[in-house]
Amino acid sequence: FEGPPREQLYGAVDAISDLQQLECWSDLSCDGDEIRRYLGTVGTKSPVFKLDKALKRLYTEDPDLEEAVDLEELVGHIQQADFLAYSTLFAIASGGMDPKPYMADCQKEVNKLGKKLKVVKSLVQKAEADGGARQRQSGASIPGNAFGGGELDDAAAGVNANTIG
Repeated sequence: FEGPPREQLYGAVDAISDLQQLECWSDLSCDGDEIRRYLGTVGTKSPVFKLDKALKRLYTEDPDLEEAVDLEELVGHIQQADFLAYSTLFAIASGGMDPKPYMADCQKEVNKLGKKLKVVKSLVQKAEADGGARQRQSGASIPGNAFGGGELDDAAAGVNANTIG
């Protein structure tokens, strides 16, 4: 992914949201490699590819993010979902194992990842909005925001993602 860390984060939130909306989750028939493409662990086109580096930059800029969402846990959800999606491929290939339990666990990890990414996105947007308000109060000019305002959800209002499932 090429672009600033915030743009990559916003793209990753969208990619994981798209992944969560796949119809194959309803009967746990998703293709493990398709899931891994969304997760950025197969191929390089997903904004989730190397998301950890972009998040490290954002967390360096705003240390308060770490208090809301532990970076290692967030990256761990990507790794665990990848492992489980990969495991479904082996279960299918072996012919003797049911891949659905792996797929169900993978879905749980993807959902945890999605929730935590949304919290980080909301906090980043809130920090941008607060920074803009401070600049307006000080009379400084405000550069344009390519991402628009966006509504903040409960997460930005103080919900700690570390308490999510």
